[in-house]
Amino acid sequence: PQPVYLLNENNKLLKSESKNICGATGAILHPVDDVETFGELAGERVPLRRADVAEAKSFGEPGMYLLGFKPLSRLLPHHRIFHSYFVYPNERAVKGSAALCRALIDAMLERGHTALVRY
Repeated sequence: PQPVYLLNENNKLLKSESKNICGATGAILHPVDDVETFGELAGERVPLRRADVAEAKSFGEPGMYLLGFKPLSRLLPHHRIFHSYFVYPNERAVKGSAALCRALIDAMLERGHTALVRY
């Protein structure tokens, strides 16, 4: 559970606020108008709008989508590979999902490919 902060004189709930302060002038910065967001691209800082960042975080409907296949030999160490996710077929919800999953894995192993998915 989250901690609850109370005022020690009367046990009323405290409300916390965060504000950005300009290092040069000491003025309080408006989070939308005065604070810029950047992303690293090819070693350069590229400015991003907050709307773009919010849109990228909610990219598409939730779920896992198969984008395609790639030969294992083209999968390089610098590609963004995270820890493994284990996906199990749900035979109760989708009849034949276990057979499809097994056939897909066997075909990928046989051809030396990996699946590219977005989740």
